[in-house]
Amino acid sequence: MLILFNDIEQFLIEVAKDRELIRDKIVRLAQVTRQAKAGPLSTISLVATCIIRGHVVRLQHSFGQVYILDGKPGDPQSTAQFDKLKQAAEQLERNLIAMPLDVRGGIFNIPEVHND
Repeated sequence: MLILFNDIEQFLIEVAKDRELIRDKIVRLAQVTRQAKAGPLSTISLVATCIIRGHVVRLQHSFGQVYILDGKPGDPQSTAQFDKLKQAAEQLERNLIAMPLDVRGGIFNIPEVHND
């Protein structure tokens, strides 16, 4: 089962309520870029996942579409969106560490979940 959040604050509230139940006290955090099927546009998102009682709890917060040219933001608006993503990731990591939880890279996926 997947429990999905799009709002960072709601995710933090839920994680705080169940922090003692988070498997190995690990939350995985990733900044994800997904390229559009055609053209230089990509969607950027902040994704955080943890496992609570055998269920993946996932934050997927989109920061919108950006223009990428040669692997870098292609315009000032895209640069600003990447900056917002980075700031949100840093703030989320600080909040999770304060709970205290271990923040690591990557994403937990549903097939990886096992009830231990």
